[in-house]
Amino acid sequence: TLRPEIFLAMLLRSVDELRHGLCTLSRKLFEVDPQSHEHQNTLVGVSCLALLTAALPAYYANDMAMVLATLLMTFTSLCADYLFIGTVWNLIDRWCGIAYALYMYALAWPNLPLLSTLNALPLLGFLSFSRKSKTREEWSFRHSLWHFFLAVDMPFFLVFGAYADLGI
Repeated sequence: TLRPEIFLAMLLRSVDELRHGLCTLSRKLFEVDPQSHEHQNTLVGVSCLALLTAALPAYYANDMAMVLATLLMTFTSLCADYLFIGTVWNLIDRWCGIAYALYMYALAWPNLPLLSTLNALPLLGFLSFSRKSKTREEWSFRHSLWHFFLAVDMPFFLVFGAYADLGI
């Protein structure tokens, strides 16, 4: 069994990660903030394309607005993280990502209110882990991990949240 002091330590770490992620996000909303360790990397480019996974359940649910939103979000990610690193695409990607996340939350919340709300913890945890990268190797691995997490997380919340009543 999980001892109370270990559970409390884990909870406090999660809250600290959430706080760090929110602080980082609020600072980064209006600046390009190029990082020397961000570089064009094939794994990062492929992980950007993995974001397209959310388009599949959206397409099967005939939700063309979500299909288009996913295509746009994938495109901005590819531009910011692979094609045009350290440019205004960083800002465009951040704003599109936030809008996409809020839209996804609004769709999933009616069927998964608690889970979709608690999903902020791993989302901000993976994002914060990526943002803490110091070397090119760390960034390539961590940012790809962020994208691959999203490639599983987003379809999950569409299938079991937004489209749960459709049985896809």
